[in-house]
Amino acid sequence: MEWFDLILMFLTLPLSSSAQGQNCFGGIEAYEKSTNIAFSSSVQFNTILERQDQSITKDCINLCKQEAQCLSFALDYHGFRCFSYSVSSVGRRDLLVDQPRTNFFEKICIRGVDKSTYDRLCGGQLWSFERVKGAYLDGFVDRNIPNIQNKEECEKLCLIESSFTCRSADYDEIQRLCRMSKEDRRTQPQAFRQVPGSNRDYFENLCTSSTPVTCKYEQRPERTVVSMDFLQFANTAEDCERQCTEEITFNCRAYTFLANKCYLSGDDVISLGNIELPEKQSAIYGEKQCVVDKCTGGIFTFEKITGYVLRSAVTQTIPLSNPGALGNTLQCKEFCQNAGLNCPAFTVNYRNMRCDQLDRNSQGRTRELAPRTAENYFERLCLRGWYRTEV
Repeated sequence: MEWFDLILMFLTLPLSSSAQGQNCFGGIEAYEKSTNIAFSSSVQFNTILERQDQSITKDCINLCKQEAQCLSFALDYHGFRCFSYSVSSVGRRDLLVDQPRTNFFEKICIRGVDKSTYDRLCGGQLWSFERVKGAYLDGFVDRNIPNIQNKEECEKLCLIESSFTCRSADYDEIQRLCRMSKEDRRTQPQAFRQVPGSNRDYFENLCTSSTPVTCKYEQRPERTVVSMDFLQFANTAEDCERQCTEEITFNCRAYTFLANKCYLSGDDVISLGNIELPEKQSAIYGEKQCVVDKCTGGIFTFEKITGYVLRSAVTQTIPLSNPGALGNTLQCKEFCQNAGLNCPAFTVNYRNMRCDQLDRNSQGRTRELAPRTAENYFERLCLRGWYRTEV
């Protein structure tokens, strides 16, 4: 056999499932996270990092990202170490088993989305989706899409959905069906179902916009976070709380303040399920509690920030009766007000008198407000208490 034939035969051999999983050419590599779960002991692994009493989430993600053979990894928060796997859960879903105080991170490939759009939606998020095996929202399906080949395609469709804000989706690997929803397990907790043996997996979109919400932290003394994703210094519990609110690399849902140290976590009691928070003497645990602000007993209005825009927002031009004319700000405000929670903010460009509806507000994103000449930023807010309205 000639050497040319040998090369041709080699090139036409089918790739192994592991090699196929590595190939994200033309796509965007991201991560999804599953809480309190990992591969069973039957799946081979390598320890890629172990560092006692340190936050290692970001380092584990970066190490796995740099290694083509690392398709997923498990992070043991109790042992401060992470284990890499050369396989993904595709075709091995049944090998994912409960593992308390351990989170499972898997590489996903987002295809058909250009990088600028993805960066605008997800920014610097360490993981873009949270996955719950065998779970779904019951009764809150806004769109069914059949013949979807894999979960990553379902995640992408949720990410780029334009007719509504897709906050969550679930994928049925047997029926090849993707169900998308405006709601998630936090906005509709009573509808969240976990069914052992179900073919459906729940995915929560962490890149989604932030509707007007009211958030506060519920504190518990002598408790600490289960999963420490970031460790910083803080002078007070309030300072630690502020750092959790302003964290942009992941959705910080809880913190622990202890001895001038601030432990930030992407998990809360909802994602942890029945896992108890560990006891810790002198610690202060705070968990973010957010509800959609429907402004009951108040009125919606707007606040203006002159000369600023929100860099990460996805914009959509507001239709005007007289485009380019002076004095369109009021019409833009009325459009946004009528759009309800689908328009948490808008901007006005005074150079060309154009208005843009935004898909998010500055909640937790104040550092994304950027100066821009001849543009103003308007954000919806709720006023409660005594006020006087014009007759």
